[in-house]
Amino acid sequence: VRLGDGSCLDLSPDGRWALAAVSPTRLDILPCGAGSPRTIPLSGIEIHNAAWFPDGESICVLGLEGGGDARLFKVDAITGKAEAFSQPGISSYEIIVSPDGKSVASRGPDRRLMRYPVDGGPAAPIDGVLPTERAVKWSQDGTSIIAFSRGELPSKGTRIDIATGERHPWRELSP
Repeated sequence: VRLGDGSCLDLSPDGRWALAAVSPTRLDILPCGAGSPRTIPLSGIEIHNAAWFPDGESICVLGLEGGGDARLFKVDAITGKAEAFSQPGISSYEIIVSPDGKSVASRGPDRRLMRYPVDGGPAAPIDGVLPTERAVKWSQDGTSIIAFSRGELPSKGTRIDIATGERHPWRELSP
């Protein structure tokens, strides 16, 4: 079923809405059932990626403001009010919001996976994630990151403990 224009970036925590990038500066919320689409009124942010926060009321946007380097923003899904919470220089499209919504994992300027507190505190590295791996999700309890290496079949998911950097096999997936 076609929901609307754009590239789907994420589904809302309740599964009722799809977040779509319609253009580099336009982010829409599309209903997955009955309802009307809404455009989030972003001003001056070029969107590279976006993901819902667990509250379903705000969105994490990886974007550029004023032609600078990419950084992370917390955006109100209704008003479009955006607050930056990372330094400029986020270097990839990976943005993974923690289950409690208090931090976001993304690659820093040196391509190392970092944990960025949404309250604006200092970022901390997430040890144990290899430079060749792509982080895809937090564990439900928020203590680990799940990562895999692209181009490897079967794809071997690894669970990486955020506190210690310990690595444990998680799942193998193959076509």
